[in-house]
Amino acid sequence: MTDHTKVIVTWLDAHAASDGWLAANDMDKEPCRVTTLGYLIPDGKEGHVTVAQTVSPDGECYHLFCIPAGMVESVVIV
Repeated sequence: MTDHTKVIVTWLDAHAASDGWLAANDMDKEPCRVTTLGYLIPDGKEGHVTVAQTVSPDGECYHLFCIPAGMVESVVIV
């Protein structure tokens, strides 16, 4: 079995600031902060933090999630 580090990644996501017509100065100005828990894939997609939802005993990964490194606020080892 391959050991993988479990991490919590906090990152800012792109999001819609309104759901229709709106004056620009009335838009939601709060960031869309997301927290992702998973297994760090150290040799994942270049320029991204890659996290797997599940890793099988033989090293197969399920639901690889690639977060652009510039959007990452923190990576904490669990």
